[in-house]
Amino acid sequence: MQKNPKLTRNKRRNAVRLTEKASQTLQDVLDAPSQPTATPPPQQAAPPRPPTQRQLKRQLRAERTQEVRLQKAPLAEKKVADSEFIKSQFHAFYDAKTGTYSKAHQQGQVRLYKNMSMFDSRYLQEPMSDPDLVFEYAKDDRFDLQAQNHAYDYPTALVKGDYFHFVNNYLEVPDKYLTRRLVVNTYSQESAVKLTDALIELYDDDEVGGSISEFKTFLSAVPLAETPKADKVVVYYHPDETVTDSDRVGTKIAQVITSVLDEKERDPNLAPFYEHIATGIGWSDEVKTNSFTTIRQQLIERVVEENPHVTDEEEFYNLVMDKFRRYRVDTENTHQYMVTGTSVPGPKIT
Repeated sequence: MQKNPKLTRNKRRNAVRLTEKASQTLQDVLDAPSQPTATPPPQQAAPPRPPTQRQLKRQLRAERTQEVRLQKAPLAEKKVADSEFIKSQFHAFYDAKTGTYSKAHQQGQVRLYKNMSMFDSRYLQEPMSDPDLVFEYAKDDRFDLQAQNHAYDYPTALVKGDYFHFVNNYLEVPDKYLTRRLVVNTYSQESAVKLTDALIELYDDDEVGGSISEFKTFLSAVPLAETPKADKVVVYYHPDETVTDSDRVGTKIAQVITSVLDEKERDPNLAPFYEHIATGIGWSDEVKTNSFTTIRQQLIERVVEENPHVTDEEEFYNLVMDKFRRYRVDTENTHQYMVTGTSVPGPKIT
């Protein structure tokens, strides 16, 4: 694989600059006093009327039902899990007795993305043991390291918590080809770092290295109370479409994941609609328009916006499936799209 000399020189120059400033800058951010929260101006409008005891009991019952279904869904067959999750959202948006959408249920829209992707906060309770690893990663010529929300400002990204993208500098497959993602949920950042190191080595693999466009890992240098997304590590890759009986690339990546992380290190909770292939590992087809979960969140929200009255869970499920179908999400395989087809089977753990 031919390296780009100019790219390599720029990477090394940036790495030296980052390494020189890393320790001091990171410590400056850690030591910086927290900014006081501005006190909002007093509200002039009358406070909303508190909910009645009956409304509170109904809301609590709906939330408990939804929580039980979310816990059971990852253990069920995929189609059953899809159905259970969608039907649970009927109670988040509608009054189960009247079938009407009301302002009291508008918080359901706020919670929808969280319900679809965020399950626990254990991952961020204990930060990565060696944040300097990030600055070591930045020296590597095989990839360009960027924080999702903070670009090359690694210290701020580490303090606030962010996805770090390891973008392949020597990708061999054009972007127009079929793209997939493998998602991994881990209990700890130490497990995620261990997997990160193994995925970096895959860039040198002659069989699959040139087919991985990038991967990302969520990392933080301080304990955080927020609830993280379930996909702590995400690998984006291009399947080998010349092979029609297996996903050669995805299977090799999945095998590396299971060889590096024991089952006890992987959290089984994944966002709805992924195809599960092992504990804490799932996959889906990828499109450029938006993220996997955001696309499905937006389609469910459109159903709610277009239907102020829905009779029951079954009607809501059918409306969502119809919306999925109209926007080319494969209703039989909701982790895929009808426009991409299924000419290449999914990755497997063999």
